[in-house]
Amino acid sequence: VNSRKQVISIKVTNAGYPTSALERAWNRLDSRYGSPEKVETALKMKLSSMPKISYKDKNKLYELSDVLAEIQAVKEKPEYSALLSFYDTSMGVNPTISKLPAGLQSKWRDRAASYKRKHCVIFPPFTFFCDFVLEMAEVMNDPSFDFEFSGTSHEPRNRPTNRNVSVAKTEIVNNTNTSPKQKHTAS
Repeated sequence: VNSRKQVISIKVTNAGYPTSALERAWNRLDSRYGSPEKVETALKMKLSSMPKISYKDKNKLYELSDVLAEIQAVKEKPEYSALLSFYDTSMGVNPTISKLPAGLQSKWRDRAASYKRKHCVIFPPFTFFCDFVLEMAEVMNDPSFDFEFSGTSHEPRNRPTNRNVSVAKTEIVNNTNTSPKQKHTAS
């Protein structure tokens, strides 16, 4: 809202000079909101505000991946690289890893340990972590692997345990011509 007011003010004071107004607006916004420290703080807040992700909200992995990609893009700019270099360390990445489901945390640990051994480094680079989260978002959201919903079930259906059964008492009549003595021995 404050940035909008500033741009409108610059536009009004430079009426008839749209090119100049645009240049001044960008300069003002950059000086007020684009300093490396402000950008760093905004990105950290954006990442820290991401909720812990469960397997039920697997679509949030894409949101996390998008935030990480934004950080990576800014981190690649020379004026931001030093401020954001801590994302290349465990201190920079572990708070985000703790937001992942336990299974993905274990998978990350295995991949990161393998990367460290293979490349003889202290910790994998941030780009490696970004790629991991994007890959997990794609895998976890692939409809081919959605095991929670299945059109047909091969499990036996639950049958009702309480059934009302009615029985009528019937009488059995013996129509044979046998004597009572023969009946008794036949039993």
